Amino acid sequence: MSSKASSVAAEAVKSTHSLKDAAETAAAVAEDPVVAAASSMSLKASILAQSASATASSVASQAKQVVFSDNSSDDDGEDEDFRDLLGISDDLTPIEEAVQEENEAQTPAEGGWKPETEEEKAAREARTVENRKSLMTRHASWEEQLKAQVEASHRDLRQDILDLRKKAAEELKEDTSIRTDMDALETEAGKLLKGAEKYLKALKKETKPQEEKALLWEKVFDKVESKLADRIQETETLVNSWYDDLAAKEAVIIATRLDEVQSLADRAQEDLGLDYVWLGDVSYHDWQRFHDLMRTWEKFRDDANNMVNGTHPQSYPNAVQLVIEELEGEVQDIIGGVETRLTSLRRDGLRAFTGEAEAAEAPEVTIPVADPQETEAGAAPVEPVLIGRGKAEVEAALGTVESQEQTEVPPPVKPDSAKSAEEIVSEVVQEAEAEADPLKVVHSEL
Repeated sequence: MSSKASSVAAEAVKSTHSLKDAAETAAAVAEDPVVAAASSMSLKASILAQSASATASSVASQAKQVVFSDNSSDDDGEDEDFRDLLGISDDLTPIEEAVQEENEAQTPAEGGWKPETEEEKAAREARTVENRKSLMTRHASWEEQLKAQVEASHRDLRQDILDLRKKAAEELKEDTSIRTDMDALETEAGKLLKGAEKYLKALKKETKPQEEKALLWEKVFDKVESKLADRIQETETLVNSWYDDLAAKEAVIIATRLDEVQSLADRAQEDLGLDYVWLGDVSYHDWQRFHDLMRTWEKFRDDANNMVNGTHPQSYPNAVQLVIEELEGEVQDIIGGVETRLTSLRRDGLRAFTGEAEAAEAPEVTIPVADPQETEAGAAPVEPVLIGRGKAEVEAALGTVESQEQTEVPPPVKPDSAKSAEEIVSEVVQEAEAEADPLKVVHSEL
């Protein structure tokens, strides 16, 4: 075999592999729809792939012709070995036949890819202009529809929220449950404070050491303060529950109006998305405008939430909030009165058992009202209460001795609003004495 044949054959193998890689790269580029000029890149990649296929076929054909036309100086055995090495045979495989037919159909007779003519380029650009014009018209139509929907949904949302709040405010004014609970709070707080004042007077007269009385009074005072805080929290929770129920109903209305705008933005993007992918001269600005459709919904969502929760400059009036604030003001008045009397009680006890200086330095009492949403995780476990002083003994010391027959079955537990001041405080004193000395049962007479 001549050196010319070998050279051409080697070049054929090298060109075939190189062009195969180029074809694969071109196909990968053609399948990437993310780039802004997706259709243009696809067209270029297709041209490159077809050119690669045609060129590979042409080079292989030339190599085959050279090998078999210039073999006069080589024997038949070497020729057959070389042909086997290149994978060249006289008979084409089904795949080779299919490739050959495709190349013959796609490439001109003289071989190679035919460049785009000026007429074809002009026709393609004209189609792109027409496609862009149609796409821009449809996009503008969707934008107008979306703008109109946002305005309508804003208007409907405002009316729905105002109607809901007006109705809720009227119901809240007519509801007596909160007022009744607030009255009960004031009554129970008054009884508890009155009972604590009586107990302090009785404790002053006891013959116990001052240190023991001071410790016992501190325990009783803490129990009274804690009991008042718990009762105030119940009223606060009841008031807040009204607003929580209202907020849940408002959330349903907001979700309905948001869905109106979001569903329209979704339909707009579904209609326009693929046309932008195949637009010949698609740009970054085009894609930003496309994404602005969904951003319109996002802005409406943020504005709607802020208008409802009162953080927007154009927030909706809240009639319920005005009523809630009025009720909250009354609750705070009750709390303020309780705190004033507690402060006086604390200083009186300190003055009696520790001295005037400590009483003067004692800070004012502030009722710690916890957030209803907070959990009680981490709270200290409640220890069993050991009764240190009988209930009858405490009530007798307070001047309200009430003899009660002891039975094995305890009487029903009465709510604090139905108990007397002495009953309420006696329970507090029992707990306080048990905590002060849980192992000692005290039965001294008051």
